[in-house]
Amino acid sequence: MNLPELHIEQWVAQSDILKKDLSLALLHLNHANEEDYGYYARSYIRTYAAYIEGSIWLYKQLIIRAEYQWHKSLPLASQLFLHEYDWKVASNGALRDKSKSIPTLDNIRAFFKLMQVLFPELVVDLSGEGWQSILAFNKKRNSIMHPTKSDALVVTSKDLEQLKQGVLWFEKVTRGLLVLIKNKIQDEINQKNETT
Repeated sequence: MNLPELHIEQWVAQSDILKKDLSLALLHLNHANEEDYGYYARSYIRTYAAYIEGSIWLYKQLIIRAEYQWHKSLPLASQLFLHEYDWKVASNGALRDKSKSIPTLDNIRAFFKLMQVLFPELVVDLSGEGWQSILAFNKKRNSIMHPTKSDALVVTSKDLEQLKQGVLWFEKVTRGLLVLIKNKIQDEINQKNETT
């Protein structure tokens, strides 16, 4: 599938929207009165989910749509993961591609593992406090999206404090990844200029 090239400036603008949404959700939560606190806390968690999942999607798009096509050196399964594609055989025998839904934690783990293949210097700690916070976020998000207990929709200040560490961890790792991507792009440009 040929996709239009995605320039880093376009990507940064989209990424900034997700970050701004998360900041605004936190701002509204911090200024919420007691009556509205629960609503804004749940809204913050939903926005947090959009930030994490949207950021991963944007990074995937940046990698697969970059002029340099680094992803084509990866195994086919990895390329399908980046595109979020799967396939099936239709009743008439024709092959059809279809969108692949990837659970959030699997998506994060696999994405960073794959980025470490493309960018071996990328450091991703899945054993520390930041990752534990991401696990807590996912659990809380799932309880809000699929409430099965009477307290599933309750978000405490302790919950929110724990979730902050996940945002900081995610931003640190993705900032490091963005630097590596920009450096690799610059290296590609330099090599291209040397050969011309």
